Amino acid sequence: MEDSSKDIKRKTLFIESSTGSAYLPRPDNWISGWMRHIWFEHRMKKKPIIVSPKFWNTLSGKYDIKVLIEYLDHTFEVIFFESEGENK
Repeated sequence: MEDSSKDIKRKTLFIESSTGSAYLPRPDNWISGWMRHIWFEHRMKKKPIIVSPKFWNTLSGKYDIKVLIEYLDHTFEVIFFESEGENK
């Protein structure tokens, strides 16, 4: 569960498959995508795969969406993403 008393530095959605592969949604631009890719790899110790919106939708139908959150104090956590009205 997210600690609401901590300030968030950055966060991103990702999907982890049953084989352990990590997937990130396509970024809005290449610079932010490149920075997110390096940050994710550093924090999670695995190289992510960038996927198209269509493939992201396919994956999200099979696997849970997670959120990697880093706080200003440099701690981080992974939580499950919850959106309103979503049932799996």
